[in-house]
Amino acid sequence: MADIKTNLRELSVATTIGLLKNHIDFNTQSLYDPKTFFDYATQVIAGDISSARNLNLLPSFSNELK
Repeated sequence: MADIKTNLRELSVATTIGLLKNHIDFNTQSLYDPKTFFDYATQVIAGDISSARNLNLLPSFSNELK
């Protein structure tokens, strides 16, 4: 299992592009909440991203992860 930083790095670009491409209305601040971010990611990424569930272990994304 990859660490949180790796998962976030890989998913953040795909999720943002997917949200914009699919015209999904979102608030950029909500992307700093791990659960909301993961929910968005599962909506727009077709592949299995269950291995990145470790993102949900964080209460929020710290300054470093933002």
